[in-house]
Parts: sequence; structure tokens; C-alpha cells
Amino acid sequence: MHGILPTALGPMLVAATPVMPSADTGPANGTLVFGRLLTDTVVAAVADETQVRFSAEPLAADADAVAGDYAVVARSPDLLVGALVLGDIHGNPALRLRVETPRDVTGAGDRIIGISLLALVLAGLLAIAVLWLLLQRTVVRPLARVTGDIQAIRQTGRLDRRLAIAGAEEFQALGLEFNRMLDRLDAVHRQLVERTRDAEAAQAGAERANEAKSSFLTNMSHELRTPLNAIIGFSDLMQHEAFGPLGHAKYREYVDDIRDSGRHLLALINAILHLAQASNSKLILDEATVPLDELIDAALRLVQPAAMAGSVDVFRVQGPAAPAVRVDRTKLSQVLINILSNAVKFTPPGGQVRVAVRGLADGGLEIEVTDTGIGMRPEDIPEALKPFTQVHDGRDGRLPGTGLGLPLSVALMELHQGSLSLESRLGQGTTVLLRLPAARVAAKPAARSADQIDAMVPPST
Repeated sequence: MHGILPTALGPMLVAATPVMPSADTGPANGTLVFGRLLTDTVVAAVADETQVRFSAEPLAADADAVAGDYAVVARSPDLLVGALVLGDIHGNPALRLRVETPRDVTGAGDRIIGISLLALVLAGLLAIAVLWLLLQRTVVRPLARVTGDIQAIRQTGRLDRRLAIAGAEEFQALGLEFNRMLDRLDAVHRQLVERTRDAEAAQAGAERANEAKSSFLTNMSHELRTPLNAIIGFSDLMQHEAFGPLGHAKYREYVDDIRDSGRHLLALINAILHLAQASNSKLILDEATVPLDELIDAALRLVQPAAMAGSVDVFRVQGPAAPAVRVDRTKLSQVLINILSNAVKFTPPGGQVRVAVRGLADGGLEIEVTDTGIGMRPEDIPEALKPFTQVHDGRDGRLPGTGLGLPLSVALMELHQGSLSLESRLGQGTTVLLRLPAARVAAKPAARSADQIDAMVPPST
């Protein structure tokens, strides 16, 4: 963009050029504008240099002229007059350049006008070139270096690089502040790297310790189960007096205690081993399609003696037959037995434990075990799900158990891509929800028989 720009000080010859990034790509960073006032002093200097008398006359906005028009006429036998219309920055006529020269100075008026115009243009171009070189040295090049260094830091990710800027004080201040910001970023980055390394080392150490713990528990479980099985087996033989009578009645009582203690200790060791295997993802499912009704009914039969001893009613809520599920029979049975045993254990005499099965909207199913026992505070539920932890209200003595049933049940349900959740209120009972996903629901079963429906009705008390 170039042309004449009217100003309060007079007409000004201006030229503008965009300031491009260092790679000459992308949008311009701004526009560089150069200008030169066409004062009487400037016009006189050009006339003196070219030995031609000329003047610049502004044109009115409604002047009948076109930028670029020129004409040469002989005003008298001794005088030639030439005129050139210069446009403004929008291309509209803005200035008429008038040249007068005696006819004896030149033999070709057109050549004189061309020389004058060329001189004027050259003077303007020279001024523009000087300003451009000055701007390149003081502004454009420093900005290009800053842009290039910033792009290099962004592409390489090296926060240890710094800007080296020479030139005006403004650019030096900009480089100093940018380098200070890089210093802070570099310090934060180094701290993050160190903390990440520490965290990785700690995690690796925890994984090694967990692996060592699991290996120890596995080895110890095998070492302990062998003599325990022998103790349980021999106590069974003695209880049945396979090789003759025991004699005193106290011996039979002691044998019963030995057998029961051995079985309890073996169950505890198995629970610890399974929990360790589950925490290290070493438990493997032996999957099969199993009628869910069979698993629930079997678990109810197993806890029935303890329920009768504690005067607790345990029953299944009447409803449609449950579907078959694709699960590990042993592990899901263990979950059901753990949950029902806890419900019976924490329900006082006269209370109830009921089991219900319902389908979910997403195609999965839910097993609900609800008791009317002592319950717990909602904030104690996370503690109840931790291994070796028991939650009690302090009014009753510490009930027997190891605190492994719930954590192991959670792990076994997650192994089936399911979940276990608790809802409880102190003094109002607890509800345990076991959920299996739709992928575990195999098929819809046949309708229940009358005998099966009768078995779900709670016993009379």
C-alpha cells in the first residue's frame, strides 16, 4: 500500500508493508508504515537538485482528475509546463505535481518530466529503504529470533534453553522476563521428575513387598494345611471309634473340640490364601453355567443350623425362578455363605434374614440379603470392608470371626465383573447387594415347583 496521505502538516508520501513471522508463513504480526512529508523544504531541495522548478498542489475531493494522469503543454514559446496527478492510499486523486522549465533547457519536455518524477520516486524509495533496514535491525530480526527460540523450546521440550537477546532495552527486558519464567518452569519440572521417580520406586518396592507377602502366605498355607488335614482326619477316625472305643466320655468331647478347631483353622488359612491370591490377581475362575437357585438354596441349608441355634429365621422371598448364571460355582457359593453367615451372626434371637433375587434394567441381576440385626453406622461401612477388621457397637462382646469374609467376598464378586455393596443403619439391620452383569446371566429357567415355592416361605416361629 502506498500513496499520498493528507495530514495537518501537509501531504505525506507513505508506503506500508506487512511484518511477517520469521518463517514467512502464517498471519502477519503487524504492518510497518513509512512516510515523508512533502514540505516546501523538501520540494525546494528536489528542485535545486534537478535544476527544475516544480510545485505540489493538493486536489479537492471532487476534482475531475484520475491518479496517474499527466500532461505537458507549451505555455509560451519559452516555457514548458508539465503536470502529474498522484493518488492517495485509496487510489483517489490527492496531489498534482506541477513542473515548469524553459524550452531552451531541454529539447524534450516529456523526458524532463520523467526525470523529475523518477528523482522524486527514488528519493521516496530511498527513505523507505532506510526506514525498512532500520526496522529490520531493531525490531523485525529480534522478534524473529525470539519467535524461533520459543518455537524450538516448544518443539524440543527443553526447558534448560534460554533466550539471548541483544538490542533495544524493551527486547532485553522481554528476554529477561521470559528466561525467569523458564527458570521457574524448569525448577517445577525437575521437582515433578524427582517425585515421579520416587513414586515409581516406592510403587516398585510396594509391589515387591506384596509379592513377597503373597509368596510367604502361599507357602505357609501349604505348610499348615498338611498337618491340619492330618489332625482333622485322625480326629474323625477317633470320633467314629474306627479302631475301638475311646473309653472315657471326656475323650469324645476333646476329639470333637480338636476336629472343630482344626476345621476352623483350616477355613481361616484358606480365606487368607484366597484373599492374597485375589489381591495379586492370581485367582482363576472355573466357569460353568449354574442354576442360581441351586446355589442360593444350598447356602441357605448350610447356615440353617446356626440360624436355628440363634433363633433366627432364614428364608428366601417368594418370587419367580432365578436365571442360570455363568460363574465359578465354588467361589460364588463361598460369597453367599459368607454373607448369610455374617447376617445370622449379627442378628439377635427373633430376627430375620431374607434373600431376594431381582433382574436389573441392563440385563444383569441382583441378589439382596437383608437382616434385622445390629447393623452399623454408614461411616463404618468402609472399615467393615477392610481385611482383618470387625465393626461392632461395643454393647455386645466381640463376636467370633477374622474379618476376612466381606473383603474376600468383594474380591470374588469383582473377579466375576460384578460388585458387592452394603447399606446399613445402626440398630436397624444391614442389606448386602450382590450384582452380576448381563454377560453373566446365561438363560431364563423353568417355573418353580410347588415344593420349591413352599421352601421359600419363612418358617413359623
